[in-house]
Amino acid sequence: LISDILDLSKIESGTVSVDAEEIYFQNLVDRVARPFQHEAENRSLDFGVVLDPTLGRSLVTDSKRLQQVLKNLLSNAFKFTENGGVRLEVVAADSGWSQGHPVLSQAPMVVAFRVSDTGIGIPLEKQRIIFEAFQQADASTSRRYGGTGLGLAISRELATLLGGEIHLRSVPGEGSSFTLYLPLAYSGAVTARPQNQMARPERPGIQLQRPPAVERVPDDRDTIEDGDDVLMIVEDDTHYARIVANLAKEQGLKVLVAHTGGEALEMAKNFRPTAISLDVFLPDMLGWTVLSRLKQDPQLRHIPVQMLTLDEDRQHGLARGAFDFISKPTEANDLSGAINRVMEYSKPRKRRLLVVEDDPAERLSIRELIH
Repeated sequence: LISDILDLSKIESGTVSVDAEEIYFQNLVDRVARPFQHEAENRSLDFGVVLDPTLGRSLVTDSKRLQQVLKNLLSNAFKFTENGGVRLEVVAADSGWSQGHPVLSQAPMVVAFRVSDTGIGIPLEKQRIIFEAFQQADASTSRRYGGTGLGLAISRELATLLGGEIHLRSVPGEGSSFTLYLPLAYSGAVTARPQNQMARPERPGIQLQRPPAVERVPDDRDTIEDGDDVLMIVEDDTHYARIVANLAKEQGLKVLVAHTGGEALEMAKNFRPTAISLDVFLPDMLGWTVLSRLKQDPQLRHIPVQMLTLDEDRQHGLARGAFDFISKPTEANDLSGAINRVMEYSKPRKRRLLVVEDDPAERLSIRELIH
């Protein structure tokens, strides 16, 4: 668990570099598949490996990171498969990744690494969260099958680092298929995710339509001045956002309203709000992702964040640095009290720090650092 947490932390902080090299497909497949052959035999599961002969003999990417992703996907496939089998396919791909992907759409050739199984499958409503850290399909999954809930989060971040992305297709009771798309030759990481979020579930046969334009809730972004107490509301439900905004204004606060996670992160950097009210379910990313990025930014991590979430997610939020929680729906009085709590918490306080240091120069340095 500690190793996984450190891995994810390093990747998200941008301290992991890519060591691209030429890798022979056959060597890669042999190395990745070999540890699972024995497990397949012991559990009487089929394990098939398919290598597309049209691919040529090699690709250029980070061998260690690619193997880490594939082993994560294969490990999950075997973990959740009791009957039937697991299949690893490495094939040339001409579609399947997000439209307008900044790397894959420009790559002369794309390779698809597909890991499919006949396991328990994942319900559609759970597919959006399993790539988030510490998330599994449900609590019973962790109790029965074990695991940290970090493998897919790490795999998604590594896929981005290698210039690709992961897609999921799953049917409960029938199995799952995870596809890693990578350029044949590494040319750089994905610097910004396309609007269609990576690692999103695929729905074959359904044409995704552009969502209707979101009605904007008026806020105070044009009148905010230094010294104002500002509550940023991150909420895609305009009706609920308007209620929170009105309650905040009744308390003498100015408000900012963001309807997506990306907009919230940008506004937080530009306006440095006093406090943030953050919904978990947003159109472009989960609120947990927004919370993690806020807490990773030295300029923003001090801002108290109040999460709109379910009671069972409270411990998860505390571990990520949330200040408080509100369950939706909630009464106006409870909501008003929650706003008051987070704003009170954000007020500057005088604190005393005892420094025990016999070196005068060090003492002076510490004083200057604190002040």
